[in-house]
Amino acid sequence: MISQENLESVLPALDMHRVAVLPFTNISHDPSDDYFADGLTEELISKLSLVKGLRVIARTSSMKYKGSGKGITEIGKELGCGVLVEGSVRKSGDRIRVSVQVVDANSDEHLWSSTYDNNMGDIFAIQDEISRKVSGSLPDFVLPAKSPGTVADTTNITAYTYYLKAQRLFSERTDTSLKQALEYFTKAVQLDPNFARAYVGMGSCYPELGIRSILSYDEGVDAMKTAVLRALEINDNLAEAHSLMSYFAWGVDDFETAEREGRRAIELNPNFPEAHQSLGRVLLTKGYPQSGLKEFGIAHLLDPLSAHYIRYYGLFMSYMGKEEEALELWNKSIKLAPFEIHLALADYYLGKRELAKADEQVRVLERFSPSEFNSLVMRGYIYAASGDKESVQGIIKKLDDSFRGGATLERTIGYLSYYFGDIDGFFRSMFRAVDQHVFDSPRIRYCPAFEKARKDRRYPELLKRNGLDAELKEPIC
Repeated sequence: MISQENLESVLPALDMHRVAVLPFTNISHDPSDDYFADGLTEELISKLSLVKGLRVIARTSSMKYKGSGKGITEIGKELGCGVLVEGSVRKSGDRIRVSVQVVDANSDEHLWSSTYDNNMGDIFAIQDEISRKVSGSLPDFVLPAKSPGTVADTTNITAYTYYLKAQRLFSERTDTSLKQALEYFTKAVQLDPNFARAYVGMGSCYPELGIRSILSYDEGVDAMKTAVLRALEINDNLAEAHSLMSYFAWGVDDFETAEREGRRAIELNPNFPEAHQSLGRVLLTKGYPQSGLKEFGIAHLLDPLSAHYIRYYGLFMSYMGKEEEALELWNKSIKLAPFEIHLALADYYLGKRELAKADEQVRVLERFSPSEFNSLVMRGYIYAASGDKESVQGIIKKLDDSFRGGATLERTIGYLSYYFGDIDGFFRSMFRAVDQHVFDSPRIRYCPAFEKARKDRRYPELLKRNGLDAELKEPIC
């Protein structure tokens, strides 16, 4: 019989079913070709994520290691991955050279490596071959070698180049980068009207621009709908399109469609974190706190270094009474994404009415970006909770002058009313928010700050107006 000590020496310490594709290194003479190396990284992640039996780390987390200088074993431990893929790209005119290797993070042993010299026009074939070879190189105990599904849906190199540049800009998530990303996605579909993933990219930009109130709510929703329907028309088996459709349906309060589309996206690609987030969001909305939190946890597991998932997974954990776990997650991630984490902490302390601590976090946000939408809003909430009506009016004027949120601004005014103690004003705004499809049910359902609202006789009527039952279908964790 093998002892426990010997057993531990035989079994891998790191999960060989978890795979991370590290950022490919650009070794071209032109540093501006970085976008192409990043794009190849993302394409391999997308292809490998379709291999059943693997858990593939999402792009957001993998790209955190670009230029980090960390070793294979260290990265493997941080991500909990037993298998890492790394490589380099040299682009010169119409020629491209790709070197790639697969490494066992437990032993630093090379499982497979190869180099490809081809014309740029063969890049899609190169990607297919690399992904097949990578999945085929994994040990037999991980999974039988299976070819991943097809991802690329254009043969137009120029359109594809615009798409890769847009993806990189989208991942930066700044006002400027999002507007530039939308422009590049649009150019990609102009060159290839059947480029489904570029339509998904366009559709993903609109809600991000809407959240920042750069677009009005109606503009964003209409444009998002057009883009996602076109993507599904082209390719009904694209997980990204179904996940985006789930988000759109949730945004217009069609919760049954949102749940169905979220589940379909996961069925098509269980490794797609946005799909788990989409499903988690609608489950929380419908009153399933445990199931919804579980989906956010899976999204975080697939993309553990994503500031977005760290922020929201932590917030929902804190709403469910898992405050220690939330604070631990945020505190260990604060250097990774300081603005997002300080925003989450400000939200958390505001919900507990610990205004001094909330103010401390908002001051950090203001040092980063004083005119950013969330910085202004959080400052306004603190003014309201402190009873400073004149300063609240000043914040509302700034928001009204600087942003085009429309209905979303109405929702913000409702929160300001609530924190100020104007419960009647809060409910007036919330009923208008429901009618305008911008009511944020998960926040009102679970955030401790809104406990008083949940005890009000108008709360069940508000949820009913939104097509929801005020009673939870599961106990809070």
